[in-house]
Amino acid sequence: MNDPEHPAPTRKADAAAPACVNHRGVPATGSCIDCLKEICAVCTAVSLEQICTPCARARRDRRAMRNGIVASVGALAVVAVGVSLWLARASGTGPAPTGQGPAGSSSADAPQVPAQFAALDAELAREPCDRQRAYKLIDGLYHASEPRLTLLRAEAFVRQCDDFTELLPLTYAAHRDLSEWDPAIADVSKLIELQPHDKDYRWWRGQLYEHKGQLELAARDYDQSIVIEPKVTNIPFNLASVYERLGRPCDGIFPLTQFAYFYPRAANPANKRLSTLYANPACSAFVGTGQATIPFTAGAAAVPVHVRINGQLDATFLLDTGASVVVLTQALARKLSLDPSAWPETVVSTAGGLRAVRRGTLDEIDVQALRARQVPCAIAPDLPGDIGLLGLSFLSRFDLRFDATRGKVTLAARHEAKKDGPPAP
Repeated sequence: MNDPEHPAPTRKADAAAPACVNHRGVPATGSCIDCLKEICAVCTAVSLEQICTPCARARRDRRAMRNGIVASVGALAVVAVGVSLWLARASGTGPAPTGQGPAGSSSADAPQVPAQFAALDAELAREPCDRQRAYKLIDGLYHASEPRLTLLRAEAFVRQCDDFTELLPLTYAAHRDLSEWDPAIADVSKLIELQPHDKDYRWWRGQLYEHKGQLELAARDYDQSIVIEPKVTNIPFNLASVYERLGRPCDGIFPLTQFAYFYPRAANPANKRLSTLYANPACSAFVGTGQATIPFTAGAAAVPVHVRINGQLDATFLLDTGASVVVLTQALARKLSLDPSAWPETVVSTAGGLRAVRRGTLDEIDVQALRARQVPCAIAPDLPGDIGLLGLSFLSRFDLRFDATRGKVTLAARHEAKKDGPPAP
């Protein structure tokens, strides 16, 4: 997490080997946040993110090129500014003596910047509340590996001119780089307030909480990031590790199975951890069992599924691989005598977009011979009627195949699934 503007993960297209792509025979410990190639601890760069050495080097090269261009332009500009200042002082119209900054502020309010930023700093001295120039300067300082100066200049700008929320990702990253966890948490919490549906801000804060040892808070943020965007890559592994440290290793099954569902060709590290968890007798309740074949009409917009919930209520759900969890309507919740008032409020991803919900757990869901227990669910107040969504908290426990020509969907527990083809994404 060296950059606040890190590139978004992309789906891995090439077949993943069971070992590190760079070291034959060495088990992979995860996947690179940029390229998604499986890598081991040896070739993982020193970073808050798991990133392979080539990708880390590419990031550094991009920074070096950008800073080199800034330095070259800055050097020429310094000469021009020096000539201008000499002419201005000769005519008696020069700037205030050294020790005073813009608008009469002291030099402590606007610390000196490296030479490559002198021209930009001089422009900002003339227009101290120019937000475009301020952002350009502070962003440049951060990417020139000046986190303390980044913070000082950002604080000076806000103190003199007003809040500037666009600076928050930079000040968060600067505090993080300096291991100042509490100020970094404060900055990213403001970002979450401004954009509560942004998945990245949630895992940014989750990593900060994990560094502080506040594992429950870290788990909550990691989980929310996955629920907002089920296709996140490294965060399911972070969450599973936090659950293990909390003494609840079985809770890691859901994020790991969801990762394996979305990235079947990169699922080897997740499947290894899942095998260990499924071998734990305490996790037996989390294992999906059975098989089912669900017919559907070719060309239909939805696949209806008959389900039985908690062994007491039969209902029709729509199979929704875009829903991060099973979603109930309020009418269904009432029929099940569920009281969601104590459930935490959150947002979930569905095929129709993000929804504000309350999240909890269902004891059991059955579909034909399929059975899953301890299924995360949500109650959505804006879903009408009795038709819910059968989402990934159920589906990801099974291998799922669509057969459009025959109009059927086949689901089978992972250890019972036939090996005649890859599961549908």
